[in-house]
Amino acid sequence: MVINLRLVVLSNYMKYQNSLSFAKGNDEKDPLKSFRSLFNIPTNSNGEQQIYFCGNSLGLAPVSVEELLDEVVSQWKRKAVESWFHGDNPWIDSHKNAKRILSSLVGAHDDEIAIANSLSVNLHLLLLSFYKPTTHRYKIIIEADAFPSDVYIVKSQIRFHGYDVDESLVIIRPDKKGYPISKQNIDYTLEKHGNETAVFLISGVNYSTGQVFDLESIAQLGKFYGCMVGLDLAHAIGNIPLNLHNWGIDFAAWCHYKYMNAGPGSIAGMFVHRDHHESQLPKLHGWWGSKSESKFLMRDEFEEEKGAESWVMSTPSQLNMAALYSSLEIFDKTDINSLRTKSITLSGYLAYLINTLNNPNLKIITPLEPKFRGCQISIKIKYNGKAIFERLIAADLICDWREPNIIRLSPTPLYNTYAEVYKSVQVLKTAVSPQKMGL
Repeated sequence: MVINLRLVVLSNYMKYQNSLSFAKGNDEKDPLKSFRSLFNIPTNSNGEQQIYFCGNSLGLAPVSVEELLDEVVSQWKRKAVESWFHGDNPWIDSHKNAKRILSSLVGAHDDEIAIANSLSVNLHLLLLSFYKPTTHRYKIIIEADAFPSDVYIVKSQIRFHGYDVDESLVIIRPDKKGYPISKQNIDYTLEKHGNETAVFLISGVNYSTGQVFDLESIAQLGKFYGCMVGLDLAHAIGNIPLNLHNWGIDFAAWCHYKYMNAGPGSIAGMFVHRDHHESQLPKLHGWWGSKSESKFLMRDEFEEEKGAESWVMSTPSQLNMAALYSSLEIFDKTDINSLRTKSITLSGYLAYLINTLNNPNLKIITPLEPKFRGCQISIKIKYNGKAIFERLIAADLICDWREPNIIRLSPTPLYNTYAEVYKSVQVLKTAVSPQKMGL
C-alpha cells in the first residue's frame, strides 16, 4: 500500500474529508463565522460573490469603513482645523486606541509602536538608526525571495553607508531551489557570517512561499552573534501571533493593507524595543516626532517624544487612520490565537485537497507543518502557469500570480469559509485538467 505522507501530515491536525458536506459542516461549527458579514465580499458581473483568496495582497474592505471615513470628512467640513482638538474624536488622539489594539496583535507595549508613513519608508528610517556598519561588522543578512522592496532597501542602505553590496549582503538560501528555508541553513549562515553582521533582517512570513519563520529562535540566534534583529511583518501581522517585546526583536515594520484590511496604500506601523528608547541612536527628525506637550510651541530645538513615536516625522492622514480603525475594531472583537486556529485548519484543508488531486503539474512549496505556514498556500506550476491562473480568475477564484511560476491562494479566517476552500480546489482541478491544457 502506498501512503501519501503529505496527506498524513495535514490530516493529523484535523481529520479532513474531500466533500462539500464536510466543508459546510465545519462552517456551521465555526465560532468566527459571523465575522464574514463585517466585510464587503467582491462580486462578479452577475452579482454573485467571488471566492476571494487574495487577502495576502489586499484585504477586503470592512463594511464600516465608509461610515468612519464619512465621519472624518464630516468633522473636517464642520470644524475644519478645530477637529484636531475638539469634537467627539479629536484627531490628535486618533492613534491612541489604534495602538492599544495593535499592541496585542504584535506583542508589544504601546510606547514601542508608532503608526506612520509606509512600510518601505519605515524600514529605511529604522535602518538609518540600526544599521551602523563598522570595519569589522558591516553585513546585512536577509532571506532568499524576500520581497523586492526589502532587497532594494537593503542594497541602497549598504551603498548609502559606503559599502559594497557584493561583500556586505548575505542571503540565506533554501536547501533546494524553491523549497522553504531550513533552520539548519539559518544556523549555518549565522555561524559563517554572524560576527561580521550588523543587521539580520527577515520577514515574519515569506511573501513568496508563505513560510512562517521561528522568530523567537531567530532573535536569540541574532543576539548570540551580536546582530541587530529586524523584521518585515507585512505578511505576518494579523496572520500569526507575534510577541515582539518578549522575543527581544530590536525593530520591525509592517503595512496594514494585507491581512489588516486598512485599504490600498494605507498608513503603516513600526516597532522599536524599549531597550533602545533611551539610547542615542541616530535618526531623522520631523515635527510629529517631537514631544506632544511641546509640539505646538514651535521651538527650533527638537524635543524628542519618548519611544517609537520619536521615529514619526509627518502629520498622519486622518482618512488613513479612520480606514485602519475600521479594521482594528473588528480585530478587537476576537483574538489572534482564535484566528490562528482557524487559519491553520483552513490552509491545511486547502493543501490537503490540492494534494488529493495528485497532479504532477502542481507542487505546494509552503511548509505543511502548521507552525511553519500562515494563511497562504503557494503552488509552483511546472508548465502553463499563467494560463492556469487566468482560468482561475475567469472562474471567480480571486488569487494572485507571482513570476515566474507561483500561484498564491490565501484563505483568510476573518472572512473565508471551508466551503470556499472546497470549491476553489474544484475550480483548480478543472483549470489543470488535460482537456483544458490541450493534452
